[in-house]
Amino acid sequence: MSITGQLFETGVKAAGTAIQTGAEKALRSLPTDQADTIVKAFGFKPKSPQHTFVTMGGIHPTEGPGLVNYIKRGEAQDLGEYITQATQGEPGALNEIARISDGSMNQLNEDTIKANGLQQANAKYESQVNELTDLRAEGEKKLQARGGQDTGISALSTGPELISGDKRIYQLSSKLREPYKVYEETLAANPIAKEFHHRFNKAVSVPYFQRAWELVDAKKASPEDIIALHRYALDKGVPAGDRQSAMMMFERIPHNEFHEFIRSIGLEPRSQAFPKTGIRKGGKTRAKPSTNSPLKMEQSRIKKFETIEDLAADFQQAVDDTIVPMNEQAELLQEAWQAVDIQLRDQLMDTWNKRNAARKAGNKELAARLNKEYSKLKKQAISDMKTNRARYGKELDDFGNPDPESYGRAEIKQELKEDKQLRGAE
Repeated sequence: MSITGQLFETGVKAAGTAIQTGAEKALRSLPTDQADTIVKAFGFKPKSPQHTFVTMGGIHPTEGPGLVNYIKRGEAQDLGEYITQATQGEPGALNEIARISDGSMNQLNEDTIKANGLQQANAKYESQVNELTDLRAEGEKKLQARGGQDTGISALSTGPELISGDKRIYQLSSKLREPYKVYEETLAANPIAKEFHHRFNKAVSVPYFQRAWELVDAKKASPEDIIALHRYALDKGVPAGDRQSAMMMFERIPHNEFHEFIRSIGLEPRSQAFPKTGIRKGGKTRAKPSTNSPLKMEQSRIKKFETIEDLAADFQQAVDDTIVPMNEQAELLQEAWQAVDIQLRDQLMDTWNKRNAARKAGNKELAARLNKEYSKLKKQAISDMKTNRARYGKELDDFGNPDPESYGRAEIKQELKEDKQLRGAE
């Protein structure tokens, strides 16, 4: 027997195995591509003991993928030495080869899992980016249409579906709204009972998203950055847009009082420069939107951000300092309203329905009497709501404990002014 054959036989026997012939030998040998990779990696010459060991069954086929991965990762410096030791009958050499293969296979499996996870994440992200882009196109198209202002900004304020099943339920076309009739029926079941309320008001959120898209168009940001803004608001419990998670079912009277309250303390910027109403021809006139209103000034400020980093930092501050406290106030006021005596609220609702029925029937005298009664009941209910609101603890109230009659507006305004001065905001 040649010296090559003797060395090869010794190496194999050291592992307690024997090279078989025919079909068994073929089954025990590495696939040609794997064997070639190992041979070339260490420059084993044809007919050398190492070449014969690798190509003729010295390495079990189950170990091949791990060793090839080990070589591709650039970590195979010691593998060639172990192969040489195996051909020389060195005890433990084959065990070391198996150990290397096992460790490399574990790493390969981890890498595969990570790669698959990354691929799934990329696919999910791509889907979210596509949905976000479609929402932008929808919103901008509606803004160009007559009467499409509210539906347009509703779409522009909405992000992709970040929670499974978090569908859009507000300001949809009749076809898209069809699956969500249950919400519409809830709203319509009692005319003064429930209204949709945006947790993150559109007038505040949309300027951020519009400016972010402008930065995307200028190659200074990416759609992923906009998704990150939506994710931050969602994580804080105040998602923007028209999805179910972004909506609060707010009873109408506390809803109206709430918006007046947060405007008076500066949490919600007004769209009018002069919020007072006037009298003309016996009726009230609404203040017209102004280019110099607090809301317009805020929108103009947001448009001046030149980087997505600065925009995101300001967005985060708005969420933390304004939107989250605003929602706490909404929830507290809703609780305060529900704590109003149920008989008073039932009587209020019954009087409201009777007044509307009288108006529809053309009975002006009865309608006027019922309207007077309704106004008196409403005034009492709102007063009770304010009293209830003042009794809640401070753990949810960043502004202290408001006075029952005034909501503590003077005190809160002063606190806000001092806070802004400390932050250099004014």
